[in-house]
Amino acid sequence: MRVRKGQQRAEDGGLAKQAKAEEGMSGSAPRAGRPPNAMAGEVEERILEAAKQVFLERGYDGATLDEIAGTARAGKATLYSRYPGKEALFAAVVERNIERTLTIEQPLPRSAPLEERLVWAGKELLGRMLTLEVVSFMRMVSATASRFPELAKRHHDAARRQSAGMMARVLAEELRAADAPAPDAAALQRLEAASRLFFDLVFPPLQFRAIMGGDLDKLRTEIPSHTAQAVQLFMAAGKACWAGEFEPS
Repeated sequence: MRVRKGQQRAEDGGLAKQAKAEEGMSGSAPRAGRPPNAMAGEVEERILEAAKQVFLERGYDGATLDEIAGTARAGKATLYSRYPGKEALFAAVVERNIERTLTIEQPLPRSAPLEERLVWAGKELLGRMLTLEVVSFMRMVSATASRFPELAKRHHDAARRQSAGMMARVLAEELRAADAPAPDAAALQRLEAASRLFFDLVFPPLQFRAIMGGDLDKLRTEIPSHTAQAVQLFMAAGKACWAGEFEPS
């Protein structure tokens, strides 16, 4: 009981004591130094999940670190030791959301035609991105872009990088299946450019309409036809890109 009372006093004390109690204990016994990786990861996950909930309910301006810390059952010192302010925490939540949304397994066999695999990937990713939760975060990022332009850029770059990375793997598999020679540096650059082109053709049109208040249910019904048309354009432009005739930015 003495250990538990000591823990309670530490939690009820100032920020420094609270952080020490949370960061320096594992289970019911006090422990010096930083917690094990599993415990640290659990605290981090609680903070990010709580922040996601509060940002979605209150918006960026309405959210407070006090409420996030309370929802996460974590002390303010614990939160501040990881994130210096609300902007940094919001950026972490957004990037986590992008990574989880755009990380998918490729279920189609490699023997499937490239165009079929690209259509599936585009439909799958767009379906994930046109959910209320993801669109709500995109709207918050857009609303705060004038104040935090770097955050808006990081959000766009992270989404583009995650999607383009998956497309690059699909295209690389296609080259290997065709017994093409190992790509040189120039070929790898064209592969990356083609992957960025795919992202730019498939995602921004419907994303922009969603951010501007478009009906998400209606937009989701447009995903199949939009993706098929975008992939057709990509296949035509991708051939020119691969041939080095032009390079997307």
